[in-house]
Amino acid sequence: MKDEPIIVGDLVMVIKPTICCGYGDLMGRPFTVLAIVGAESGPSICKQCGLASSTVDAQEADKRWHDIRTLKKMPPQTELESVDQPEEVCV
Repeated sequence: MKDEPIIVGDLVMVIKPTICCGYGDLMGRPFTVLAIVGAESGPSICKQCGLASSTVDAQEADKRWHDIRTLKKMPPQTELESVDQPEEVCV
C-alpha cells in the first residue's frame, strides 16, 4: 500500500502544512478523496497565500482542495481489522 498512488475513494489524512506558505491548521484532518486534478487542469490557487502552482490536488467533501504531497493514504478498515492486536493482561 505504501507505494500505491492516492485515488478517488481513498481515505487520506492531511499530514503536512501547505507547501507554499506553511499553513498547517488542517493537519490531522481525515477525508475521503472525491476528485483528483492534475497540473493540466490549470494552476491551483492557495486559499491562504494566493500562490498559483501546478500541483496534483485532491478534493474533499467541503470543496476544499489539498496538494497531494501533503496527504497520507490511510489503510482500509478491513486491513486494520486483520492486524493481530496483543491481548491485554490484567495483573
